[in-house]
Amino acid sequence: MVQQEIWSTKAFDATTTERTFSVCLSDMGMIVILPRLLAAFRERAPLATLKPIQLPSMELAGALQDGKVDLAIGYLGKLGDNLHQQSLFRRSLVGIVKAGTKRKKISMTLEQFVERKHVVAGTLALTNQLLERELRQQGARLKVGVEVPFLLAVPNLVATSDFIAAVPDELATLFARLANVEVFPLPIKLPDLTVQQFWHARFHNDAGHRWLRGVVAETLGQGWKDQA
Repeated sequence: MVQQEIWSTKAFDATTTERTFSVCLSDMGMIVILPRLLAAFRERAPLATLKPIQLPSMELAGALQDGKVDLAIGYLGKLGDNLHQQSLFRRSLVGIVKAGTKRKKISMTLEQFVERKHVVAGTLALTNQLLERELRQQGARLKVGVEVPFLLAVPNLVATSDFIAAVPDELATLFARLANVEVFPLPIKLPDLTVQQFWHARFHNDAGHRWLRGVVAETLGQGWKDQA
């Protein structure tokens, strides 16, 4: 509380601040979101430090309250009653499959989709749960061929096997550049996932914190994927 009062009484200047801002991101956030935020920091706050952090979801609310983490960004569901949240952008799920010798538009029926074994990444747990829930409503189940702890293992496993995977669309675009995979639309209707930023009410009026949230909202606001 004393620290917050001190910061509140000082004028915040992004161009000269040497403050360290900590942001909790998932593996996918580290790959897709972090480079854009670092570029924004280089341009707007060249002396500041952006510190990416990963924490288990059960520890996140406490870390935000204690100020150990300034922001959490992701598809995280409900984290706590004392947290503010702001929607940034929406992402949809698509499929990836080993690319054929002839590049052509791929389509897959629901029956074909559930018959194929899937590569599942543990860091996409909420995404996986959404897909499994929707499949159960269709009377189908996801066949897991292999579950991996690291997201970057997914594209190469798909590219070298008959496995497929369901991943967020911006990640699929990146995977298609990293490995011999092609993207296809899922044969099941899924709601888009909303990526948000979360922060604790204690730091809502801190000038530096407000600046950070503004940079995140402007950098990652709806439509940024189309500009990438």
